[in-house]
Amino acid sequence: MTDGATATPPQREDEAVRELDRSPGPDPTLLEIARGGSRWAWFGVAVIALGALTAVLSLTVLRPGKPKGGAANVQVEGNPGFRMDYARGELKVVSESPQRVELTDRKAEEQGSRLIVTPLTLAPYEGSPTGALPMVSQEVKDTVAERFDDGSVRWADEGLVNVGPNPGYQLSYVAKRDGGTWYGRVAVVVPDVDGERQALVMDGEEQRVSGGKISGPRAVGRQGDLRRPMRSLVFLD
Repeated sequence: MTDGATATPPQREDEAVRELDRSPGPDPTLLEIARGGSRWAWFGVAVIALGALTAVLSLTVLRPGKPKGGAANVQVEGNPGFRMDYARGELKVVSESPQRVELTDRKAEEQGSRLIVTPLTLAPYEGSPTGALPMVSQEVKDTVAERFDDGSVRWADEGLVNVGPNPGYQLSYVAKRDGGTWYGRVAVVVPDVDGERQALVMDGEEQRVSGGKISGPRAVGRQGDLRRPMRSLVFLD
């Protein structure tokens, strides 16, 4: 050899090659370990697959689709003024005034839907509106009872609820109208301002039908045609 370099004996070169062949390669994947018979590895593969499926569902099935028939809204310049959205292909506006907004099912042959929004003035109080809202529950019950067959309303539960950024108080019920059974959820909503007295009463009603989307009063406004309007209410400044 030249330049003073020392040659590696052939035997030592062969040993170096064999050592390189025995050196660990890239770590095996979880799937490769599972194929080798590891139960824990198969469990890990299943967890990853479930997570991927959940991510896909969140982007498709669980994400609200476009409004059927296009989006529309109702805007009322009252006291309080408010706006809410609905789908043209699901609901139609039959009344629109500061004293009463009413949306009903656009297709009569499907499960009946009805939403009535009316103003309500709370009695004077101090502090947060969440403390004053429960005091109007009996007045709200009396108003709702007038919309159904005499003595047919059966109240299920009640409690505080948020409607968007605003505090509210909800009551759910089952009632009869002309012999048919209806599920209802009514919410009293007020702007989140201490001492605010101008509120709205949102009465969502869904008729019970065989195989219908709504299986009970708690589902009203959470599923079906009334979901969009009951979740989109915004008070106007």
